[in-house]
Amino acid sequence: MGTRGMTRSYGELVRAYRREAQRLRRSRRRRIDYYPSAEAWQAIEKVTAQGYPASAVIDALVTAGAEATGCRIAE
Repeated sequence: MGTRGMTRSYGELVRAYRREAQRLRRSRRRRIDYYPSAEAWQAIEKVTAQGYPASAVIDALVTAGAEATGCRIAE
């Protein structure tokens, strides 16, 4: 039995590693596709203009909304 089909180029190994890393990341971290309304987008843009990343702004808004509605957040 030869090695034909069993050897992988460096590029193939890198792509396989990246795919596996992405698979693991997605299994641990939930991804949410979010399309804000025009009003929400303006609020996000206003805060990100002050230097905060959009993900931090959205996290803060979701957390504040949960607390305002009485949703208990596990610590």
